[in-house]
Amino acid sequence: MTIELKIEKEKYQDKPELTINDTDYFGNKAKIVVELVSRWGMVAAMADGEDKAGRAKLRLATEQELVDRAMKIADLMFSELEYKEWLIQVPDFETQELAVQNILEENENENLAGRDH
Repeated sequence: MTIELKIEKEKYQDKPELTINDTDYFGNKAKIVVELVSRWGMVAAMADGEDKAGRAKLRLATEQELVDRAMKIADLMFSELEYKEWLIQVPDFETQELAVQNILEENENENLAGRDH
């Protein structure tokens, strides 16, 4: 997983602009997994023994327990998404720019060929 940053000169109102390119993109199945984890994965109650009647007692998870659980869920989720190839790789900036340049050149060549006829 890579996040690229590029500062482009005078892009908007003569001010530099920061462009961010995340080279990983969630496919539809991956989006569902993320949604399920974000809705249901952070239940903040932990078992805390039993009360006098023998019923389970719960307590709020500590901040550290909650963060640790979130990190473990995220690690496991991304491992599974990568294993199942549900993460879609997006080209880096250089590859994207080369592809755009190739398309522009192809279009220009087609335009030139059309003028010859």
